[in-house]
Amino acid sequence: MLFLLAASLLWSLSFGIIKEQLTELPSDQVAFLRLAIATVGFAPFMRGALGKRAGLLMGIGAVQFGAMYLLYLEAYQYLAAYEVALFTIFTPVWVLVFDGLSPGALRRTWTARNLVAVAAAVVGAGIVLYRAGERPGLGTGFVLMQVANICFALGQVTYRRLVGGTGGRPRIREDAGSMAWAYLGGTLVAAVAGLLSETDWQWQSVGLPQVAALGYLGLIASGLGFFFWNAGARRVGVGLLATMNNLKVPLAVAVSLFLFGEEVHSSRLLIGAGLVLAALVLQRGGEPRASK
Repeated sequence: MLFLLAASLLWSLSFGIIKEQLTELPSDQVAFLRLAIATVGFAPFMRGALGKRAGLLMGIGAVQFGAMYLLYLEAYQYLAAYEVALFTIFTPVWVLVFDGLSPGALRRTWTARNLVAVAAAVVGAGIVLYRAGERPGLGTGFVLMQVANICFALGQVTYRRLVGGTGGRPRIREDAGSMAWAYLGGTLVAAVAGLLSETDWQWQSVGLPQVAALGYLGLIASGLGFFFWNAGARRVGVGLLATMNNLKVPLAVAVSLFLFGEEVHSSRLLIGAGLVLAALVLQRGGEPRASK
């Protein structure tokens, strides 16, 4: 669970950083650069995962990181940072859906505890950020974010099945090697998307603040963040994994409120964050202990 918490903390800065510094750059350019930086950072761990396994890991990365980032970053053209965070609240539902598709997993996944915990997490995150009213582009942004959520949920569920589920000590070098291949898969998808869209690579728009933002997003938010997340994903049960997907929402709102100066209803923050934390406590109480 500590791995998932660490990833959530690292990601809480990303929403504001992207909105403040990178929305002027094409989304496929930003996706490619941050994933390429993550790939380079983890490249020394690539040895040992070759052949079919490497191909499968690249496929997971192509969906979980490449396709997800292209959709997620494009959504910033239509949404405010807090709205992007809001529309990630459905990810826990998709995690449970995909985990329940495997033979014999439906009854194990859709328990009353899991359903209540995920529902509380979704409602809590929604209370934090919900604002009534619509405007042009809101529907497009919502659709982009839901497809991005599906990609992210499918990737983490597939990763924990391929690399191994709960139990055992964390194998840090194995996780690092697996993630290096996954980052490479995501990088290739972003590169192909840029070529197909004939993106005008706006290097002249990349100043020192943008370089610093890309460095943080590539090495820290993407590199370490997804490494922590996928390592943690195979160390906990699917219910806790689904619920933890929404912890970043109140964290991101708090960062937007105090660091980036966005307007967020403080009472909603307290109530919503309380529901998300209650969901985590509920799920944690029913989590099987990992074997040593």
